[in-house]
Amino acid sequence: MPRKKNLPSIPKKNIAAIYCRVSTFDQTVGDFTSLDAQEESLKEWCKIEGWEVYKVYIEKGVSAKDTNRPKLKELRNDGKDGKFNLIVYTKMDRLSRNLKDWLNLIDEFEQLDISLKSKLEPMFNSDAKDEASAGWLLKRILMLFSEMEQKMTAERNFEKARASAKKGRYFGGTPPIGYEIKDKKLVVDTKYSNLLNRIYDEYLSGKKPQKIATDLNDEGYRTPSRTTKSGKNAGKIRGNAKFNKNNIL
Repeated sequence: MPRKKNLPSIPKKNIAAIYCRVSTFDQTVGDFTSLDAQEESLKEWCKIEGWEVYKVYIEKGVSAKDTNRPKLKELRNDGKDGKFNLIVYTKMDRLSRNLKDWLNLIDEFEQLDISLKSKLEPMFNSDAKDEASAGWLLKRILMLFSEMEQKMTAERNFEKARASAKKGRYFGGTPPIGYEIKDKKLVVDTKYSNLLNRIYDEYLSGKKPQKIATDLNDEGYRTPSRTTKSGKNAGKIRGNAKFNKNNIL
């Protein structure tokens, strides 16, 4: 009986998960957005490399300061289920801007035998077990710079909000009950003046916020209704809800 020949091992098929992310809603608006550019670029890269695309995970207007992101959670769960063995993205900071989170993700995906690939940073695409010491160091330095950039952006936004508040300008968000926005400033909404004064008087007299809210709801009062003018919820009517202790304070 002839001996069996030692056949060469069959290369493992690469199945890629594409991860795209932008931090702000404005980056998702338009005919061809940053997300569209990321997706198109990564799909083309997968095609050139011969990688099958399992799924595209798109994170719209979500910061990478932590891992509390819906699509990232879905990506991690699918990775644990063995749906792919490769994750591709345009740059490392699309996946994370926090060194600790990044290292935890690397470790998690390495345990699952999933490789991470950055299209625009090919020098960092070695698997952890094959990574040279210089690459190991540079990857962490780059992630530290990404984390610092995120923190600096947050500091600038805070300073801008504080400076706007000092000038009496409203920085954004839903105005508190009893006020409306005119010319980027908070002004008293006369329709709710009596109600607002009542809330203040009852609170200062020692009445608990939850009790104030319950009484208002029992009397048929509801929070003011507003139509959102911009952002992803533009045109939606908000408010007209029951009071609770959080919107009393």
